[in-house]
Amino acid sequence: MQIILAYDFENRKKINIMKKFKLIIEGNNFEIVLDGKVGKHGFFTTRFVESKDSKEAESLAMSLIRHQLGPIVLNQCH
Repeated sequence: MQIILAYDFENRKKINIMKKFKLIIEGNNFEIVLDGKVGKHGFFTTRFVESKDSKEAESLAMSLIRHQLGPIVLNQCH
């Protein structure tokens, strides 16, 4: 569980702990079966995530991509 919002009672305002990140990701050389043929394909995609820093945001976005592509990609996703 993560705390994503806190409240400053002294100043009576909400404090956002997590930052919002937009990541544009390029993938190359993914072996995928299309029309019964194996071929290498690439893609561009955008992911929006909330995290405490940019390293964690990158890790979260890559985990999402790997999870989504896992069932269709024949070679190993790095």
